[in-house]
Amino acid sequence: MCGKVNQIHFGGCRMSRELIAPDHLPSPRLFILNGISLVLLALSMTSCINPDESEFTRTKPRKADLVGRWIQVSGPQAKAKLSAAPTPEINLRGDGSFSAVDLPAAPEVPGASKGFLSGTGVWDIDKGHDVVTIWVVNLDFTHHYRHTVNLRHERAPYLIHIPTGEFEAMLFRRIVP
Repeated sequence: MCGKVNQIHFGGCRMSRELIAPDHLPSPRLFILNGISLVLLALSMTSCINPDESEFTRTKPRKADLVGRWIQVSGPQAKAKLSAAPTPEINLRGDGSFSAVDLPAAPEVPGASKGFLSGTGVWDIDKGHDVVTIWVVNLDFTHHYRHTVNLRHERAPYLIHIPTGEFEAMLFRRIVP
């Protein structure tokens, strides 16, 4: 049947198609490459990757590079805060304790007030998991709530990155005495 033409009749219309011999079929490799290309195209069109995530810390930071007072340097609330309101701040101490003022949090979080969380507790450095391993700081509040924050940059000076919405974040930098 190689090279023969089949004719099909539909309601008075004549259509034809040529049969393809097996040795004229595209290679399986071409099918695989086309399939991979389609999958990658579909993923790129539907993905919701936060561009900041590419800057998350992938090398374990030294504790000494994180100890200190961290103040907010950018984020949705940075410009909207009234001067009488407390400025968001995190104090990470060398003994593993911390204090925090006005960190963004969901209203249902224990201890949160109007979407902000303040309090004290203990902190540690831990592996987080994104597409790859990243390093995070766990803030374990005394009222039994863990707030995990991301670190940005591969070496000091780091930034603390706290998401506040889709593609929005509050950034903190360490004040070096």
